[in-house]
Amino acid sequence: MRILGIDPGTVSSDFCLLEDREVRLEESIPSRVVAERPEDMVEKCLSSKGLN
Repeated sequence: MRILGIDPGTVSSDFCLLEDREVRLEESIPSRVVAERPEDMVEKCLSSKGLN
């Protein structure tokens, strides 16, 4: 089972991908980057470990 958690914050948006109870990916993207190019975060999430 894969679980993707996203924590949008003031300074950054953080996300964590868990697969079979193991952390597979942890990433932070500055909030200004997410605001300027939200499609980058979507693409990053979808391409993480075969989610796309």
